[in-house]
Amino acid sequence: MLGFSERHGYEAPERPIVYREDASGNLREMLVELAEKHGLSPHTIRSILCGLLFVAPDASNWTPYPNVDGECRILLHDCLWNEVYDAAELFAREIYDNGIGHETALAFQHDINRLFLKDGAGWKMQDGIIIARGSEPFNVATVEAQTLLAAKKQATAASEIHEAIRDISRRPHPDRTGAVHHAMGAIECLTRSLSGDPKATLGEIVGTKGKQHGIPAPLDQAVTKLWGYTSEHGRHVREQGEPSFEEAELIVTVSAAICTYLARKMP
Repeated sequence: MLGFSERHGYEAPERPIVYREDASGNLREMLVELAEKHGLSPHTIRSILCGLLFVAPDASNWTPYPNVDGECRILLHDCLWNEVYDAAELFAREIYDNGIGHETALAFQHDINRLFLKDGAGWKMQDGIIIARGSEPFNVATVEAQTLLAAKKQATAASEIHEAIRDISRRPHPDRTGAVHHAMGAIECLTRSLSGDPKATLGEIVGTKGKQHGIPAPLDQAVTKLWGYTSEHGRHVREQGEPSFEEAELIVTVSAAICTYLARKMP
């Protein structure tokens, strides 16, 4: 049965991201709570954690509560931050694969994402996989771009956006350079389709093809500047030249928005 807030559509405001390369004590503790809530026994949780962490289970612990349950909480409390998110993915897979069911797996994912939002974690679970949670424009732009590109049968461009999100979501260290490269690669794919030149670079297309590339002036000059930035930071990275997470997120967001604009102009 839905609670009061869900029945009436009340949601707590999204908390700003306060950490990425970390996992709070509350998140570690609540992960066990949610796994048990959605059908995993303490023994199953312990088995998953011991396999993940290469730690032998405590042979003296047999009783599910409080002994094995407490052991699970200690394991999550003491592990590396990135291993907490690995555990969340493994719990989701166990719920889905071993008979508890698809609907329960979705419910677990829903609760995990609520936990991430309320805790200020810079991550979210999508299809059972932990990916980066960006700003609201980042989330909206990337989802819309992938959906529209797939509908327009622009598989390569959609794949580039997907790879950009994947790179920026890598644990424990995001591949910010790769994210920038793939994001601009998506624009390059679409402008090639629109200009009819399958081999030209984005810089060549914007500089020589006039309006055939579908990007009106002076926006085309902004895209040229972005391409120049990508050449410096996404292809030929200089010493200490890797973009920050915020810069990479901005490039991916803008690129996704431009891809959406271009895809809407395609037949």
